Amino acid sequence: MYPILFEISGFQVHSYGFATIIACCLCAWRVVINRPEYMELNDIVNICLITLCSMFFTDKLLHIILNKCFFDFYDFVNLRKQYMHSFYGTLWVTLILICLYCIIKKKPVLTSLDFLLYHAIPALVIQRMFGCFFAGCCYGSPTDLPWGITFPFNSPAGMAYSKPIHPTQLYYGIFALLLYWGLYCYQKNTPTYNKGNVFAFGLMGLSLSYLLISIYRGDNAANFIPLHTIVLSVGTFIFGFLIYTRNKWYCMMKKHLFIFITIFFSCFCPKIAYANELSINFTPDSYLKWGESMTCDIVAMNPKQLTCDGNITVSFNKKVLVIEKDRQVKTFSSGTTFYNKNNQSTQLKNLMIKKNYTNWMPKEKKTLYFKIIPIQTGLLKIFIRATFYFSSEKIALAFINIPQDQTTIDQLGYPVKTCRVSVDESRDLFGNILMLSKYEDFFFSAEFHQNFQKLLDHSGNRYILNLFGFNDLKDALKQITILKKIIGNSAEIKQSPVLLSNIKKIILDPTDIDAQEFFGIVEPRKKIVHKNDDPQLNSQKGAEGYILLFQGGFTLMKKIRSAKDINFIPSDAENIISIRFKEKNYSFERRDTIVHDIALKLDQLKPDGNFSEVVDILKNNMKKAEHNKTYISYLGFFDIKTSEILPQSLNERVEAQISKSIKKVIHNYQHLSFNESEHRIINSPGNIKRFMSIILNKQLTETEKREQINKQLMIPNNVDAIISGMYTEDSHQIKVSIFFIDSKNNRLIRQHRFLKNQLLCRTHQHDSHLEFCPEATKILSQLIVDIFSSL
Repeated sequence: MYPILFEISGFQVHSYGFATIIACCLCAWRVVINRPEYMELNDIVNICLITLCSMFFTDKLLHIILNKCFFDFYDFVNLRKQYMHSFYGTLWVTLILICLYCIIKKKPVLTSLDFLLYHAIPALVIQRMFGCFFAGCCYGSPTDLPWGITFPFNSPAGMAYSKPIHPTQLYYGIFALLLYWGLYCYQKNTPTYNKGNVFAFGLMGLSLSYLLISIYRGDNAANFIPLHTIVLSVGTFIFGFLIYTRNKWYCMMKKHLFIFITIFFSCFCPKIAYANELSINFTPDSYLKWGESMTCDIVAMNPKQLTCDGNITVSFNKKVLVIEKDRQVKTFSSGTTFYNKNNQSTQLKNLMIKKNYTNWMPKEKKTLYFKIIPIQTGLLKIFIRATFYFSSEKIALAFINIPQDQTTIDQLGYPVKTCRVSVDESRDLFGNILMLSKYEDFFFSAEFHQNFQKLLDHSGNRYILNLFGFNDLKDALKQITILKKIIGNSAEIKQSPVLLSNIKKIILDPTDIDAQEFFGIVEPRKKIVHKNDDPQLNSQKGAEGYILLFQGGFTLMKKIRSAKDINFIPSDAENIISIRFKEKNYSFERRDTIVHDIALKLDQLKPDGNFSEVVDILKNNMKKAEHNKTYISYLGFFDIKTSEILPQSLNERVEAQISKSIKKVIHNYQHLSFNESEHRIINSPGNIKRFMSIILNKQLTETEKREQINKQLMIPNNVDAIISGMYTEDSHQIKVSIFFIDSKNNRLIRQHRFLKNQLLCRTHQHDSHLEFCPEATKILSQLIVDIFSSL
């Protein structure tokens, strides 16, 4: 071993000090070249100085404190004189100083600790494997193992033992190297890891290695691990584990603290408004047959002295259909983004009903009335809560009613009053299908069609069986077997968009010729008769499937089928639907007004066919939609890290893709209008910066942000909603967040993380030109679909 590497003009260069300098230089170099965007070079220099000072002076401070020595300033600043080396002392002093620095400089603490500890571990490897090993310090106990090493007499290890001992210095270095490799794999394979996890795993790994290797240390008295080493190692490991599980215990502590504070203020603070007498009435009772409707009356009272604004919210743990509601009730489907009690953006797990109230007077009762139909068996839990805001306060503070007999938490994390309704199973699959078909929006939705496919392919799935009204597997399998025999094994029939409508027809009338032809159960002679009409049959199926996608399509198709003399015929173009009536052909373009166009024409051709009913329904809906028109405008994306607008070329590509997706989606929503003239915010750098400055202003509450956006951007431009987004890029991936904000305080967010090579790809024609990758285009389009489907 070489405690002293070399000597220059009487100045001795010690191996431990030399290895420490090399390790520090390597660590500083790695930190500089990999530094995140939020850290400036000045921050890196300051952190390096903090680390060096703690390395050189912590040991001396501990020596003075533990041995109660007299403080000698000259001896303290003499870098050539070191009393001992304390791993945990240096570690914890460094961590505390870095945390304080990050807090003062307003840098993210856990993210910075992740980054710094990860890049400091290679320096620890060099220090242990070269510095400690060459110097002969931190040595092990005697061993007969083949890798035992005898150190020279002029080293601390050689002076303690003249026989082979454990090379604990190499143990430390190898363990640190393995830990570094594990953290590297974790970051690479877990791109969405929580901030602080790398730091937590690093602390747990280092403390565990120090404790285990201390068993083989030879500088411990009688080879016994000192108590302070055990305490510090276990304490450091526990601290790392708490950092890793911080979200769980933090939320638990905050939950109980929130409940305590709310109860305390409810009892002693005269200015707090809360609801009492939160009562619920059910019709029928809390026992319900599957498929029956249920009426709910929920009454809450404001008993305090201040007028306030508020709402009553009801959510369900099972699927239900809202079949009646007054105009002021809003329904939010699962997946809708809301803010929970921690002011964190959260997606709803289930359907939720909400009604807002303004100027809620003291001791005034408010009633939420709605009617639902459960479509899933089992125990239906209903979570009811009331939230209130002071009208006179600048910063709106929410106070939640906590019923005296309940401490249940709903899906947004609020204390609620819980009611339970037992939903009994049904034993008639075909009756269930007919019941569900009454609600066309649900029955013909893509979600229901997918669940129906699962019912056919996975008959033993308990969740799917409950969704179709069954708890008893045997009863369900008998009827599903009959259903499968009707449908057959044809993939074309199973995937057909008109499968459900034909199932309904054959249940209502087993002799229906159209349904029999669709399922292929007609007699052979009838097949022969219609053999040459296959193109017409295919045209009919395709036309029905397209028409059923739009509002009023089911009613129109029902009238066409009952007419018997109106038939769909093949057309020359794919975007045309052709109809034959009295030896004449009529063509209609495939667009969002297809139902209105066909119904209007057929009403002229056949006045006695009652097609005017479809036209009147659509006109009334169009008038309502026009009256309740929502004007949406687009504003460009910005980078949340740099607080800057994206480069023009990139923003143009994002705008083109987002606008294309929005226009494709909203053709199914007649009440929505996108970037319409006189109802549009110009997508200029000035407007984007104004919007960005409000969104990123940490001094504003969420309510104040929405008020500022409404006042500065929406009202002056006659706009009801803004759709925009944030673009965040790091070394491996790009996070794209799309959000929707409207004047009614709704805020929806959808986001996705892309690897860099998965978002932008080079085109074949121009190698230097980047376009959105096909998969990225699909994902962005789906994010837009999710946002608008949640409205």
